Amino acid sequence: MRAFSNALVCVFVFFLQVAAVESVSDASQVCSTGETAKLYYPRSVHERRKDYRESRALVNNTIFAVIRKGSSNGTCADDLVQFCQLKTDFNIWNSTHLILMIKHTTFNDSGEYAVEHVFGGLTNHEKTIKFLKIEEKRATPIDPSQEFSPNSNPGNSPEPSSTSSRPPATSGAISFSAGVKLLVILCVLLIKG
Repeated sequence: MRAFSNALVCVFVFFLQVAAVESVSDASQVCSTGETAKLYYPRSVHERRKDYRESRALVNNTIFAVIRKGSSNGTCADDLVQFCQLKTDFNIWNSTHLILMIKHTTFNDSGEYAVEHVFGGLTNHEKTIKFLKIEEKRATPIDPSQEFSPNSNPGNSPEPSSTSSRPPATSGAISFSAGVKLLVILCVLLIKG
């Protein structure tokens, strides 16, 4: 009977973990066409370990850029070199975040963007996924008070703005870590005990 109750507790806790991940997975970042999308990803707390290798940027599960251990700037990977060179920048932003910028966005840039921290040995890789949605750029309303101002320049359109100029305090991403695997191991041990 004890094993059965332990199994129920484990299933309930695992269900809560999955429900939390699913509720975050619907979050997406929206950017207008022609703008620069800025996606911030948390750096791994394990980057200083010997078995840390690199951080990879992926679009729809295809690697396009890599920041190798000891470097702060990303280099393009073989799979999507043209996309990487013409449209993106992948760098270390600060001590806690990496930044992935997608420049001059079009509808084709919508999709799943991820950063994966890669380790050697037995350490699990850490992957954070974000969804980018590109929408039609809205027309900027004209301010009537500025229409006839001597300082106005009707020939120039406003500079395209960028989305997410700084990393959020809480990330709207899905983080996969060793926590779920540890939970499964603990559940197995509880059920056997």
